[in-house]
Amino acid sequence: MNYNNMDEKIKFNIRGTTFVTRRSTLDNLIPSRLSRLTKESSEYEKNTDEYFYDRSPSFFNWILDIHSSGEIHVPSWMCSVRALQELEFWEISCKVQPCCWKTLYENDNGILESMMVMDNDEIASRGSEVWPEKTHGRVCSPVIKVLRDAYDHPFKSRTGKVFFSLALMLTLTSIFTYALSVHSFTRVIRSDAEIRQIYLSLGYSMYDEDYPNLVNELDDTSNETQYDDVISNSGGCGDEWFNAKVKMFGLTRMHPVLWYTEVIVNGLLLIEFIVRLLIARGKFCFLRNPLNVCDLMSIIAFVFVICLEENPAFFINERSKPILMILGIIYTTRTLRILRLAFAVDEMKILVYSLKSSLRMLSLLLICFAVFSILFGSLMYSFEIFSNDTFENVFISVWWALITMTTVGYGDEYPKTPQGYVLGSITTMFGVVLIAMPIAILSTNFATYYGCYKLKSKAKVYKHTPCKKRDHCKAT
Repeated sequence: MNYNNMDEKIKFNIRGTTFVTRRSTLDNLIPSRLSRLTKESSEYEKNTDEYFYDRSPSFFNWILDIHSSGEIHVPSWMCSVRALQELEFWEISCKVQPCCWKTLYENDNGILESMMVMDNDEIASRGSEVWPEKTHGRVCSPVIKVLRDAYDHPFKSRTGKVFFSLALMLTLTSIFTYALSVHSFTRVIRSDAEIRQIYLSLGYSMYDEDYPNLVNELDDTSNETQYDDVISNSGGCGDEWFNAKVKMFGLTRMHPVLWYTEVIVNGLLLIEFIVRLLIARGKFCFLRNPLNVCDLMSIIAFVFVICLEENPAFFINERSKPILMILGIIYTTRTLRILRLAFAVDEMKILVYSLKSSLRMLSLLLICFAVFSILFGSLMYSFEIFSNDTFENVFISVWWALITMTTVGYGDEYPKTPQGYVLGSITTMFGVVLIAMPIAILSTNFATYYGCYKLKSKAKVYKHTPCKKRDHCKAT
């Protein structure tokens, strides 16, 4: 401001509230919007000799205090987000005092914004971003809308709760039947013709002494002891990789009740997957979702498993070993279906957001574990170099260091010298301290997100409803 008198008073009109200050107060904080005001500014009104701003009077009083002191102090009653907006509008650039750091920066709206977009991210991950009111055909429109609302918000309608309960029941049944299908108690011996085919595939002849006549030997196939006898009697067939677990799948099949249960449950889950795909607006986004990919892979793996149940000779072929391992890994992805249902609960989403916000700290934790595992493992190998029966190489000692730092301690490898005992104790204590720090950060982030979620759930959204014209206001 170019005024001749430093003590000249300047008048501000802030939404009808008049503020009066001196020019020296405004010049005390340079640069700022107020320090650059002149009578040629667009805010100046010649008739009243004042500057008009359509801003909040309560905050403007705080802005004048900042100009007067040259420091930023934030009152406890003030919203931190609004305070930052005011500082940006008035173009104030000065140091925030340490006593107000917590008030101004701790309640930043970053977490609140993440909570606001949480629902949109979850819907977009399903490939059903914004449901249109108009669809192809008037008859299907209400049905599709109900299904979409049921899948997007399962706990807000009775239909959603029913679909969620059915999906949860089918998922748990699928996981339970998978666990039972790999247990010997729930499997039955194959027919003599099928086992004859297995042994003939291995190069045996029905006239060889090792060929077991299983039908004559077993009268009660449900007896687990007799099943174990079959496994032991067939020990001479195949190579070393053809162990008892592989023999179980080759010589037995799923119990019929369990087999039909598997077919029905997975068939219903396939129908549920197709329905979700059909009602999804973004088919590509739906298929790109990792959980939906796991659903599709588990369904495909189930079809292969059903086919292999009818082809027992596949299990005794050594070339099928990697295929069996890959198929088994894909088949177990059905257990991930429970995660898709878990994401319908808001607390699960909060946990995911907490992990995302702590990703940098978790990455630092992994780097520290890798570095110190190599360090302590190399030291342990050097300390135990004269022990013949421990730590054959550095890789084993690094494995020991990693297991010790995570406080797991399998006990397969351990030091046997005094210096090894000392290093092992240091490694354990260091691992406990290293794990404690990121856990504290994770718990703090989760508590912060959960607190914001509770506030968001309690917040009320006020909508303006136009008043209806009353009868006595109508013109006659």
